[in-house]
Amino acid sequence: MMNFRIGAMGLGVVFAAALAAPVIAAAQGMGRGMGRNMPAFAEYDLNGDGKIVMQEFNEARAKRIGDRARQGYPMRNVGNAPAFEQIDRNGDGGINAEEFSAHQSERMPGR
Repeated sequence: MMNFRIGAMGLGVVFAAALAAPVIAAAQGMGRGMGRNMPAFAEYDLNGDGKIVMQEFNEARAKRIGDRARQGYPMRNVGNAPAFEQIDRNGDGGINAEEFSAHQSERMPGR
């Protein structure tokens, strides 16, 4: 009977750790972008010229959504994703690193 209690307690600790792991990983940002799995500017600047044009934005977003779906991430709020024009604040047809960063900061306050 004693072994069962120790086994159950040990199993409870393992279960609690498994539940906490995704929360801890999310809080640490998984090492990508600004945190919480936010993409890095370079993931969208496909040609590396320092500016994201609409075609790059759409292509990179589609790839990111596809990759995350294949990895089993829930696709909550995909329809609420910001439009290119919302991030291109100066309306010049391209998103620079500062605009990209400012947008991410607004989406993740306190980061």
